[in-house]
Amino acid sequence: MNPVRPFLVVGAGLAGSTVARALANRGHSVIVVDSARTPAAGTSGNPAGLFMPVLERAPSARERLYLEALASLHDLLEEIGMPRTYQQDGVLHLPRDARQAERFRTILDTRKDLAGIVESGQPRLPPEASGHPHAEDALFYPGGGWLSPAGLCHNLLEHSGIEWAGGCAIRHLSRNGAHWTLTCDDGRRITAEHVILACGSGCLGLDHAAWLPWHLVRGQVTRVRHAGLASLPCPVTGMGYVIPLGTQEALTGATYRRDRLDTTPDPQEDQENLEHVVQLLPGLAARPKPVDSRAGLRTVLPGRLPACGPLLPPQKLRSGRKPVTYANLWITAGHASRGLLTAPLCAQIITAGLLNEVVPDTAGLLDPARFLKRD
Repeated sequence: MNPVRPFLVVGAGLAGSTVARALANRGHSVIVVDSARTPAAGTSGNPAGLFMPVLERAPSARERLYLEALASLHDLLEEIGMPRTYQQDGVLHLPRDARQAERFRTILDTRKDLAGIVESGQPRLPPEASGHPHAEDALFYPGGGWLSPAGLCHNLLEHSGIEWAGGCAIRHLSRNGAHWTLTCDDGRRITAEHVILACGSGCLGLDHAAWLPWHLVRGQVTRVRHAGLASLPCPVTGMGYVIPLGTQEALTGATYRRDRLDTTPDPQEDQENLEHVVQLLPGLAARPKPVDSRAGLRTVLPGRLPACGPLLPPQKLRSGRKPVTYANLWITAGHASRGLLTAPLCAQIITAGLLNEVVPDTAGLLDPARFLKRD
């Protein structure tokens, strides 16, 4: 007989592993399924990823959400520890153009409330930044850093309360009475009281979530061999990014393509990443050499904020009425290129909602209902 699980998480990338761990930490049993045989097989499997705040000229709910997200990530990393694959040495942000340079100056000159979160990047400029047209306006985020997304996912899923079920390509998800039943292509059936969809592009193939205004964006990262980049004191971002990995290597990226949706690495995109490195750090003594590359698909929603909360069918939103939601069906997806930053906060929001705890005010910015048409 098929047992009824309390919580089923669909997806084992950053979104799924963070929400599974949050539930397990509260003493709940969770089963995590994924179409891949191992966790973090999608874009969460990149060798490294950046995390840093997203700041604006003036305080806003959106900025507050990103600051809460960064705090949630810090709390999570402190809880589990991330040796070797985690560095919080800050992130140096070089303006892409004159317009962004002016915005950076405004933030430094007027946002005294951000003391400790952002500071001038001038004292942190490496010699390789020599010749950058806007280097004097760089920002530095002391709370930023980099880590291995795949390492984080594996670490999070190593919990006695989490059961792993890989190789489960979803054929069907249906509601039967008080429970949900997920059927895999290989015939496995998993029944649960609560389901959390955290499967990124897999959401596009599920009727319950396909109506959301998703679009897919291909991104490729390139690992390079270069002693100077490998020894940078911290990651540098702007027109592309460079993450120093040590051992003579660094990670560069990432491309952003809507016209191609396969995941085969492309040498031309490697060259695009290298061109961005040269623009970002024009003082490099020698051009980096590619070692290997990896491509994946980001799932993006309008506004570049994820969908996080109770999932609901398409409907007209009537004034003064709450929208009708599916029973016990939740979603955390559409994290675009900021999953390291937003996934842990979304995990806390969903867990709080499931367990009837206080949900942060900023959760409303992520509610899937924001995409409903209004009367």
